[in-house]
Amino acid sequence: MSYSEKKTSGAKYLTKRQKLNAEINAKSREDLLKDLKEKKTQLFSLRLKLKTMQLTNSGEIKGKRVEIARIQTALSVKARESK
Repeated sequence: MSYSEKKTSGAKYLTKRQKLNAEINAKSREDLLKDLKEKKTQLFSLRLKLKTMQLTNSGEIKGKRVEIARIQTALSVKARESK
């Protein structure tokens, strides 16, 4: 199957990002707030490890920031929908 066939075949083939977004959007507001707090704590510990020269892959920090942004976006969408 070629790339163009995959692209036009519809929702059978979801990218990793689309799967993550669908998973986040399916969660309730309370679960998202809990996840947000957990991710922020993880980001803090990663930054601490970076400063103490214990972090080997600094790209993890960017990944956590992106996850936090996705959760915050989902929360704002849910807030707009509830109004």
